[in-house]
Amino acid sequence: MAVDGTDVAIRMNVVGVTTKAHQLHHDGAVWRETNCYTDVWIELLYALGHEPIAMLGPCLRVRPEADQWTFFKPSFDDLHTLYGIDVVEANPWRGLLETCQSALTSGRIAIPEVDSWFLPDTAGVAYQLAHVKSSIAVLGLDIDERRLAYAHNAARHELVGDDFDGVFGLGRFARDDTHLPGYVDMCTPSRPPDSDQNVANLAFMILRRDLARIPSSNPFDEWSERFTVDLNNIRARSSSSAGAFHAYAFSTFRQFGPAFELAAAHVRWIAEHATMAADTDALAAAGTAFDTIASTALVFQMRTARAVLGNRPLDASTWMVPLAESWQVGADALASLA
Repeated sequence: MAVDGTDVAIRMNVVGVTTKAHQLHHDGAVWRETNCYTDVWIELLYALGHEPIAMLGPCLRVRPEADQWTFFKPSFDDLHTLYGIDVVEANPWRGLLETCQSALTSGRIAIPEVDSWFLPDTAGVAYQLAHVKSSIAVLGLDIDERRLAYAHNAARHELVGDDFDGVFGLGRFARDDTHLPGYVDMCTPSRPPDSDQNVANLAFMILRRDLARIPSSNPFDEWSERFTVDLNNIRARSSSSAGAFHAYAFSTFRQFGPAFELAAAHVRWIAEHATMAADTDALAAAGTAFDTIASTALVFQMRTARAVLGNRPLDASTWMVPLAESWQVGADALASLA
């Protein structure tokens, strides 16, 4: 159930009062969800009144990492530079619930890893189906009523009752001393939102600084060499090909596809708002190229799924070539900004 932000702000002392998802999560997006951690930051920053598009520079740096693509995440240094938000790792030594409660009462936000088994917004995927770790931002708590307001994936949500107990390891879901606590980020906002122009100028300076971190060689040329081997390996797991493909797709298509859609939004937003960005044509060209990668990746993922699950032939070059060509166009355009 989506949270009514104003009501929750009164009942649960929730951070932020905006009720709609950010535009990056609207139905018109090619990839409406990216990865859980980046999606959480998009909605958390939006709830705090900031423009999250400014922090998406790391999406430009994704590449194959051995058997997967980069799991893109906001840079903690960028979060501080752009929004004045400090992020540190928290130690939930008193328990996760106490850590999240302490964060809220001190003006901080906790982002813990929790079990998606207890997250109702994952219904049909993981909710009461699979134990999958996922990051959420804790926006509000009502301990007496066992209610939690949280940001996850493409929106803000609420859970109650047994799901509350499950997330925090309470009641019949209590964990013994052998249970390893999950990772928890503690976020401390230190300044109010700035103008789009000022934030965009900062984002542009970060972009120019980080151009050297964009892959020096075409990542799709590298991935194409491994893709056929990966495809054959998944097909060989005939008894669990659907599960194997889902895991593979999340680590590959579901990383670079959304990453480049977010990267396209990032460079276009900088071109629109940064007064320091003189060569807006280069930024626009990069945005168009990265949008092509995002849309091509979605079709490529669907065709690969059909090939794996239906044991059909697949000519990967039909999609791999435009992916590589589009990446090169975008990278060359950004290189001109150096």
